[in-house]
Amino acid sequence: MESLAGSKISEELLKTLWYKRLLQQVQAILSVSKDTLTNLVEMADKISIYPTDILIINKQDQSQATYCSCENNSRWSSFEASTESLTQQIHKLHT
Repeated sequence: MESLAGSKISEELLKTLWYKRLLQQVQAILSVSKDTLTNLVEMADKISIYPTDILIINKQDQSQATYCSCENNSRWSSFEASTESLTQQIHKLHT
């Protein structure tokens, strides 16, 4: 971005434009740093390599928040489906 913009746009404006395109989790982590744009880009790249937990907020009740990993969420859905199937099988045995 810097090379495309040249000296026409300040680093602060570039940083703002770039920052808005990041995932919210990455924005939150980088918000505490006052480093240069180049260093922030390197940090964002390193952060993005690792899977992050997603904060899911219930829009109706902002006081409740649940953390879940995307990978664990998929496993949980599979577990729920298996449990439902077993419950139905047990119910059929009793009737």
